[in-house]
Amino acid sequence: MMSYKLGSVLPLEEDSLHEFKGHRNLAVEELPRWAFIPGTNRRSRTPVSRALNGFLNTGGGGTVYLGVTDEGVVKGLYLNQDQIDHVRVSLADLMSRYCPRVSRSRYKVAFCPVEGTRYARSHLNDSGYSSDSVEPTSSPPSKQTKAHVLRTSTYCWCDRAALALYNQGVQLPIYVIEIRILPFVPNPSAHEDTLQLAPVYQNEEGTSFLRKTASNKSMKYQEIAEFTRLQARNHFEKVLRRQRSMLVMYQNLYTSLLLSGPNIS
Repeated sequence: MMSYKLGSVLPLEEDSLHEFKGHRNLAVEELPRWAFIPGTNRRSRTPVSRALNGFLNTGGGGTVYLGVTDEGVVKGLYLNQDQIDHVRVSLADLMSRYCPRVSRSRYKVAFCPVEGTRYARSHLNDSGYSSDSVEPTSSPPSKQTKAHVLRTSTYCWCDRAALALYNQGVQLPIYVIEIRILPFVPNPSAHEDTLQLAPVYQNEEGTSFLRKTASNKSMKYQEIAEFTRLQARNHFEKVLRRQRSMLVMYQNLYTSLLLSGPNIS
């Protein structure tokens, strides 16, 4: 987890492991109506879900940074505690809609206060990280009991409440949200020759994406099959190389024993 300064440029670029998003529209239903380009089925922004899906399907994981522009500039997102709860609930809902469902052990989320604001500076500790930059399981929950409105582009009640405070001049905390997809971990008790492939997930749109450098490429069924065959071939080529190496070793050992003859004292 990094520290963030308002207006600074991150020391990394979008690639196979990093994605920047200036918004927090996780699912496709959350995209605002103005994002649709008139006369087309294209949008001026894409949901965070596609990057998360791409990181899952490559098997190597990756991190999406919300509140960072495509150029890597830290802008942050204004969030109160209820909105933080909303993001957590929305992310869990999104992962439950993937096919197969994404295990909680495959992703983490952290809310990192942005330096350069009065709130964030007062909450940074000696290590340079905020005490508020914690995982969902260890953060104090909001006292609210009202259910959040999910899977829609309209404002939730927590957004309307935050907007009302903002219009009254109340300075809300500014965060960068890190959503990290963890790498696929094979079963350690399985034999090393056993083929263990990372699952291929479909997102809430019913589409599978693959992370390609700094973009997410949708995959057709034929491409998924070819991707799976490639992974299987790479795995078994390694198995064959290892077995051939062992065969040569045993052959050399056997030849050495024959040449040495019986050991007669």
